[in-house]
Amino acid sequence: MEIHQVSISDLGVEDLIVGKKKLQVRHLVISGGKYKPSHLWLKEGGNSFPYTIRHVGEDEDGMFEIVLKPD
Repeated sequence: MEIHQVSISDLGVEDLIVGKKKLQVRHLVISGGKYKPSHLWLKEGGNSFPYTIRHVGEDEDGMFEIVLKPD
């Protein structure tokens, strides 16, 4: 395990299409580690804590994308 200092940039609120749903999400960029920047799209508001809808980044195995399935 390693600890890296990173920066977080808030790119604001965007519309993101997941499946057939259009969601308003907050787009964050995490940069400064040893890999390319990671992009996170978080769903905010409502009755729950913010949660990740989409995550695009890179690790030691290469690029990856994680997308939460809509209900």
